[in-house]
Amino acid sequence: MISGDYSAKNPGGVTFSQAHGATYADIDGDGVPDFIVGKRYWSHQDDYYDPDPYGPPVLYWYRTVRNPKAPGGAEFVPELIHNRSGAGSEILAVDLNGDGAVDIVTATDRGLFIFWGKPHAGTAKKAPERK
Repeated sequence: MISGDYSAKNPGGVTFSQAHGATYADIDGDGVPDFIVGKRYWSHQDDYYDPDPYGPPVLYWYRTVRNPKAPGGAEFVPELIHNRSGAGSEILAVDLNGDGAVDIVTATDRGLFIFWGKPHAGTAKKAPERK
């Protein structure tokens, strides 16, 4: 669990409220899908449902690591992508520039953010061509 009760143990000790857009992609090229998720800044304003509306808008990817001793046979290791962009309602994870790396795109109230991936031996889905 990465959101909710701040006293709960969670992967890598990362906790934030109100997770928004989420997706998965093989970020590190090991052939195993990784999980990408983030939090918006002041996402639900004054409705009292967000325990931390002023918390930083963060974007993380959770590297999937196979571990037979872990629950479900895997661990999820958090890697901070950005600590000021956050995540919009959607996160896009595709190869935008054709270099073989997964690029991450999200739009928030702070702007449109593109995080260019680094090429590796893994595969990335190429963005569909527009006609």
